[in-house]
Amino acid sequence: MELEVLTSKARRRLALKTSAMAVLGAGIFGAIPVMAAVAQPAPVVYTCNGQAVTFTMELKTPATARPSTPVTVTWDIKQPASNYLSAPAEITPSSSVEAQGTIRPSGSPIPSSQVVVSATAVPTMTANSALPIPTMTMVVTPTATGTVALKGEGFSVTVNEDQPYTCMPGTAGGPSVNLVVGTATGTPTNSPTT
Repeated sequence: MELEVLTSKARRRLALKTSAMAVLGAGIFGAIPVMAAVAQPAPVVYTCNGQAVTFTMELKTPATARPSTPVTVTWDIKQPASNYLSAPAEITPSSSVEAQGTIRPSGSPIPSSQVVVSATAVPTMTANSALPIPTMTMVVTPTATGTVALKGEGFSVTVNEDQPYTCMPGTAGGPSVNLVVGTATGTPTNSPTT
């Protein structure tokens, strides 16, 4: 049996090649879940005061989260070009538009109780224009590792503290996303919606 002895330079080159391949492999396999967490907003049908409206919605979370660390979840709702929710009256700089909705988490890292999200904006617009819906945010704190499913439920839009629209999801439900709670990657990205 013949043994091959490597010189220190050869061992160094071999170690560099091996570590470069390991970094490249980790980058490829580590990027797959992060890339999978990036998605385009999806159309979701809601009924608002008896009117069916197809919004473009997205729930956004970090790619991963750590236990006992607060996580910000964003609910973005865009109006369609036609058949939209209209402003009931002129909105001036002294007016306010508030959106408030409910997101239901399910999974072990977060308690399965509804969480209320809200936002306020002060746009200026004429009556019967497409009502801008402020982006809503909430903060949740996972308690353990695992995957928690977040699903948007009903929401309302209030103009000047008067509630002109109450919206509920259709049979397919509202937007949803899975939040992975484990070791953080340190790079927040958008998460998929359905």
